[in-house]
Amino acid sequence: MIYVLINLVCTVFLAGVIAVTHYITYRSFDVISPDQFSTFHKTYTRKVGHIVFIPMWIELGTSLIILWNINQFTFPIYLTFNQGLVFIIWGITFLFIVPHHHKLSDGFDKNKHYELMKYNRIRTVLWLLKALSISFYVFVI
Repeated sequence: MIYVLINLVCTVFLAGVIAVTHYITYRSFDVISPDQFSTFHKTYTRKVGHIVFIPMWIELGTSLIILWNINQFTFPIYLTFNQGLVFIIWGITFLFIVPHHHKLSDGFDKNKHYELMKYNRIRTVLWLLKALSISFYVFVI
């Protein structure tokens, strides 16, 4: 059960970070002056990477441990679905979000920004869904 609690803490933390990122930071990209955007973006991505690196790896690691021991838990199908979301989130992060950040690091582009927002919206919803469902599992089930 300790792994579920650690997973819960990391998931809720990351869901909060991604919600702030999506609804405040990313939406502010288009108001940063073009001559400062590249410097801002490189600084932002480096700093936010320091914030999310360890919790993301802990969330992934605890998800793998939970899935490895899934038959020891109540409602294993529910928990399998919840923990499976982390793999979708990581897929979106590394297949879509990271490449779009690399494209934006050269300078702001409205179309690239739109694409980043589109994929990040999906990731944000999934992380919030994961946070809500793991919280439900821990506190209700």
